[in-house]
Amino acid sequence: MKYFILSCIITISAFAQPSWIDTPTTDKYIGGVGIVESKLDRRVAKIKARASLLETIKVTLSSNSKLTKIQDENGKYNKSFSREIIQKANGYLESSFVKDTYTESDGTFYIWVVIDR
Repeated sequence: MKYFILSCIITISAFAQPSWIDTPTTDKYIGGVGIVESKLDRRVAKIKARASLLETIKVTLSSNSKLTKIQDENGKYNKSFSREIIQKANGYLESSFVKDTYTESDGTFYIWVVIDR
């Protein structure tokens, strides 16, 4: 009876999903999880994980606008407008890395992409 209980515990723990699938952000990492139907789509899973990560991190946008209005010698006004928008999230994604992967028995593939906190 003792061996049967021990065997059941080992079997259950062997098939348990990693905790990062449900909780990709930890004390040490900010993370995202990508899920695809097959390990053959690993690249797609990584793209999905990075998109998930991007949703998690704060994206900082800054914008500069400039409106120029010049009057010519005939009294007509010429206007020009320019805008510069800077997004400060790409640096985070460039430093992201694959921390772990997991494949279910049905072939579903999970990938965990993180950045250090």
